[in-house]
Order: sequence, then structure tokens, then C-alpha cells
Amino acid sequence: MRQANDALSYIEKLYGEACFIDKSGAENARVVNGAVAKPHELSSDEARNPFFEPSFGLDPGQVYQSKPYISPDTDELVISNSTLVPVVAGRPAIVHFEVTIESFRR
Repeated sequence: MRQANDALSYIEKLYGEACFIDKSGAENARVVNGAVAKPHELSSDEARNPFFEPSFGLDPGQVYQSKPYISPDTDELVISNSTLVPVVAGRPAIVHFEVTIESFRR
């Protein structure tokens, strides 16, 4: 997971929050405001979020973008972006990141 956290840290610098979620709905890695989440802080059920199913329905290279919502991790108004990544250890996964509405204003 070190490589996943390193990659998410890079994405997070651009966007604010980034996570790697497998098809079971479990977060395998998450970075918020530069902080790597500890294993016990990761969600085991991201499948209930509105971006989850649409993201897994995409072809690799396509991006699902949500309607604006308040991020539970940053308490900011964001737009979620998710994309399917190549199969990892035989299981599909997505990379999910949030872009703040405020960043568009800047």
C-alpha cells in the first residue's frame, strides 16, 4: 500500500482528497490534506456512496463526475471524480478524488 499512498499523495496535492477503493467497497488507501490515513481510519463500506457503482460501470480511462456535495473528510463543497484502474491482484478498483468548488473560484 506504500505505492498506493505515494500515488494518492501526489493526486491529493492537486485535488484535496484521494482514495483507492476496491470492488468490495473497502478503502485500501486514502490521503486527505496531506495526511495518509492509518489502516483503522479507512472505510470498509464506500459502496453506499453515489460515485461507487457508476465508476465501476466505466471503461478504463473514463471518469465519473458527481454533482457537488459536502465532503465528509474535508467539510468542503466538492465534486467527486472517479476512474476505474487496471485490475489489481485480480480485483478491479477505482481511484476517487475530490475537487473543491472553491478551487474553481481561484
